[in-house]
Amino acid sequence: NGQLFHKLTIEDEKTELLVSKTDGETGEPVEGARLAVYSMAGEKEAVIAGETEAMMDGVTEATVNGAPAAVWTSGTEPYLISGKLIAGGSYLLYEQEPPTGYAKAFPVRFQLSEDGTFVRELETAGAAAPLELEMLPQGSFRITASPVKEIQYFIERDGYPIPREAIADGDLLTIRLQTVFQNGDKAPAGSWTFRFHSSETAKAELEEWILRICGKIKETELALTAVGGERIRSWKIPSYLESWSIETPLLDEGGDGKEDVYLETIVRMQDGTAFSFGRMRISLGENGKIETINLEDEKTRVQISKRDLTTGEELPGARLILTEENGKEIDSWISGDQPHFIEGVLEAGKRYVLTELYAPDGYEEAESISFSVSENGEIQRVVMEDRRKPEEPEEPTEPGNRQSRTNQRNRGNRQSRTNRRSRTNRTNRRSRTSQTGRKNPKNRARGRPRERSLLFMKRRMDTADA
Repeated sequence: NGQLFHKLTIEDEKTELLVSKTDGETGEPVEGARLAVYSMAGEKEAVIAGETEAMMDGVTEATVNGAPAAVWTSGTEPYLISGKLIAGGSYLLYEQEPPTGYAKAFPVRFQLSEDGTFVRELETAGAAAPLELEMLPQGSFRITASPVKEIQYFIERDGYPIPREAIADGDLLTIRLQTVFQNGDKAPAGSWTFRFHSSETAKAELEEWILRICGKIKETELALTAVGGERIRSWKIPSYLESWSIETPLLDEGGDGKEDVYLETIVRMQDGTAFSFGRMRISLGENGKIETINLEDEKTRVQISKRDLTTGEELPGARLILTEENGKEIDSWISGDQPHFIEGVLEAGKRYVLTELYAPDGYEEAESISFSVSENGEIQRVVMEDRRKPEEPEEPTEPGNRQSRTNQRNRGNRQSRTNRRSRTNRTNRRSRTSQTGRKNPKNRARGRPRERSLLFMKRRMDTADA
């Protein structure tokens, strides 16, 4: 019957996604990070066994669709995930283990486009500042953020939270800061570890530090900058809004459409202090679309101060050593007039011990301080303070005591010297008296002053007779 049959074969193109792992400061590739991509079981839902609450705050624990879609170790080139992701699907990019010297990056949620050729949505996850980026059909992007509501602080003693009133002399304390956004999200904002001494200076410093850091918020700003640091544009977010969004191109008109930019939230306090949260690196392809997801690692950063307990100023001349808990030496130095900074050396989540080997002259050696390195890349401040040695009081004199005999000899020597000085002074006075011719027995014995006096009287008498 002459029927014509056509066989039509439709093959879906493989989804391809590049994932880059870079240094948060230099932008250079970071090798040795263990990364994974998990499929989201629902909106903002994923489960990762063994993760800390701080890293996964806001990522609800639910079932994951099987094993990770991809697992790999970062190298010098971006990693290509080919044919393993579903177009239109939602995923979570997660760092299982950071390289030595780096803190773990916060997870990133993303959603592929319906054709699987680019990333349609990109959002910070876990305990990072809330930032969401969505590509619109006309080529621009919708950026969604939330202003900062307040900065809270928590005091820990030996790893357990305590109220401020429970602080006692000699406690090893860690003060952790947390930023709270209007939409309820939270992000860590730094920590300070020190041994508390109940002096007026220490109390005043603690009060001043808390008031300055947790003071009134002036404004929240969303900034778009080039990788080199040049500001492209920025927006001030009204403080009363729970969520704020704007539609904007990420690049200026006339650009080639291929560039990396940063999007970050900045909060400014009334006293001028500024904090940056949730920086997201966005890699745009030639078509102006997001084809590469960039996960940045921040180096571990610890600042160690050696201070005078009374003045609170940096104390030069102390010999300090930093070791692991097993005693292995990591770093040693002599304190100066500036804090000692250790960057990219310590392992995130690991505990270390700071010990003073020798104190400066006139100071007592401080107790060792144990602290753990933050896993989220915040700057940690560790403060060790030295107390001045008390002045030694004079011992009381006791009969028969060696010190008593020494004191008696000293008093005798002082009295002897005093007597000699007294005799010398009298001799000098007699000498001055002899020079003026007043009441000196030796001069009277010689007769010179008396003879001159009689001769003078005789001459006057002779003149009168004449």
